[in-house]
Amino acid sequence: MKKKLISVFIGLIFCGNAMAACENGQYMDSTSSTCKSCPIFTVGTTNVPGMSDGATATSMADCYLPADISYTDEKGTFHYTEKCEYK
Repeated sequence: MKKKLISVFIGLIFCGNAMAACENGQYMDSTSSTCKSCPIFTVGTTNVPGMSDGATATSMADCYLPADISYTDEKGTFHYTEKCEYK
């Protein structure tokens, strides 16, 4: 009995827009499908770049001020112990 060789082709189909993940500190702008920088937060008199978990950030609402930021103004010294979200 002769054996038959059967070749099998498995095709992959990609639908929709494939978007690359953004870097930390960026979010994916759905209108332009490009990575945009998170806004800069003003903490007292210091500008602090907003952060994000780039791979999952899909809007500016995913940006945040990181924890462990301190600032001083005329009323005293303040310390953020948790991340402060941009919402």
